[in-house]
Amino acid sequence: MPHGHAAHDHAPTGFPNTYVSRAHLGYQWRGTAEALYLLSSVPDLVMLDSATPHIRSVSKFAMIHRLTQVGVPTQPTRSCSSIADFEAACAEWGSTVVKPSIGFGGHDVERFLDGDDEKGRLKVGDLLKTYGTLLCQPYFPHSGVLRVTTIGDQPSVSFNQVTGDDGWKPNHGHKWVYHAEDDEEYCACCTPRVKRLRNEMVDPKPEMVDLALRAAAAMELSMAGVDIIESDGQAMVLEVNACPGFSSLQSDLRTKIGEEIVQLAEERVKSVR
Repeated sequence: MPHGHAAHDHAPTGFPNTYVSRAHLGYQWRGTAEALYLLSSVPDLVMLDSATPHIRSVSKFAMIHRLTQVGVPTQPTRSCSSIADFEAACAEWGSTVVKPSIGFGGHDVERFLDGDDEKGRLKVGDLLKTYGTLLCQPYFPHSGVLRVTTIGDQPSVSFNQVTGDDGWKPNHGHKWVYHAEDDEEYCACCTPRVKRLRNEMVDPKPEMVDLALRAAAAMELSMAGVDIIESDGQAMVLEVNACPGFSSLQSDLRTKIGEEIVQLAEERVKSVR
C-alpha cells in the first residue's frame, strides 16, 4: 500500500480514520497508483490526498494542463516522442529543457543550451528509450527555485531551494539519505560523502504566496510544495508537488509542518462527522 500514516490509529467508534498519503509515484508507479485508488474507495476514510488529485499532480502533462486552464502561469510545453520532436522544440525555443512526464527529484531532467547538437540528440534518444514520451520546455534563465509549502488554504514554510553552480536545478539527480545522528542528508551514491545544502528560508512576496495558493487549489491538493521561478520579472509555476520533501528542512520546521498537517486532518474529520 502507499506510504503514509493514519492520523487516528485508535479512533473511537463512529470517528472516521484519516490517512495522510506520502505515496511516491516515481518508481513502479502503476502499482502505487492502483493501491491509492483502492484505498481512496474505503468508506469513512478521510484521505489527504485521494488518488485523483494526487495522481493528476504527479503527471506533469496533467498538471500543466490543469494550471493553464485556470490561468496559472506555467512554461510552454511540447510533447516529445521522437528526435524530430526534440529538434522542432529546439528550433522554436533555442535552449530547451527535457524531462520525463512522471518523475521526481530532478532525475533525468536535462538542459540543452546548444539546442539539438549531436550530443543532445544522443542523450534525448537514451531518455526516449527509457520513458517513451518526454516533455520539452524552453529554458528560462533563473537563479534558485522558490518552494512555497501550502497546507489547506494557508501558506506554511517557504524557502529558496539551493541550486548548483550553474544556478538552474536544485537537485541534480542525487538520491538523498537522511542521517538522524547529525540531522543531515547525504548522497547515497557519492564517495566521499556529499552533504545536501540547507535551503534558505525566506518570507516570500505576497504575489508569490497568492500564486502558490492558486496553484495548489487548482490541483485540489490538501498539502503541496509549489515550485516557482522568476525570469526577467515573470513568475511561473514549475511544479505542484503532491508529496513535497521535508527532510532537508531543520527539525523544528519539519515539526511545524507536521503539526499543521495533523490540524488539517482533524478539521477534515470533523467536517464529515
